[in-house]
Amino acid sequence: MLKKILTSGIICAALTIASLPAQAQTQPTAPSDAPASGAPASGQSSDVSAQEVQQFADALKQMRSIHESAQTQANQIIEAKGLPIPRFNEILQSRPRAQAGTDQPNAPVALSTPVSEQEQQQFDQALTEITQLQQTTEQRMEQAITTTGLEVPRFNQIFSIARQDQTLKQRIEQVLQN
Repeated sequence: MLKKILTSGIICAALTIASLPAQAQTQPTAPSDAPASGAPASGQSSDVSAQEVQQFADALKQMRSIHESAQTQANQIIEAKGLPIPRFNEILQSRPRAQAGTDQPNAPVALSTPVSEQEQQQFDQALTEITQLQQTTEQRMEQAITTTGLEVPRFNQIFSIARQDQTLKQRIEQVLQN
């Protein structure tokens, strides 16, 4: 569930393209700022230069490090508030939240036990700090992209193409493995 808080379109790109192991305890939701994924025209893989593939892979590596650091910090925030991480996740899942791309809320998950007043305070405090961490993390990830020489819109475009183009995805994975 923490991943739902800590994910942005950028980190989903990193986790999807790079096939990195998930560090959080649940699956991410589709971010609202994820790039559109219309089917690319054939040959779009060749529109991405070798230099851009390298820059994209470099950005993914940096973003993975940023994500892992943010995940650790989020866990520390929750624990510092005195709330076990599984309980935080359970409370978070019990809250209705908008589905990505719609105004319709997801159905909340039922709690195993009611939330005490103390737990609610701990949860609210942790959530506030994690939300701030998320904003900082997203800024750091955008900066990681631009330091490689790519602009964020081009990164998102390459991501969108790679989601549909197996050849480009393989080129990216090959660079990541080296």
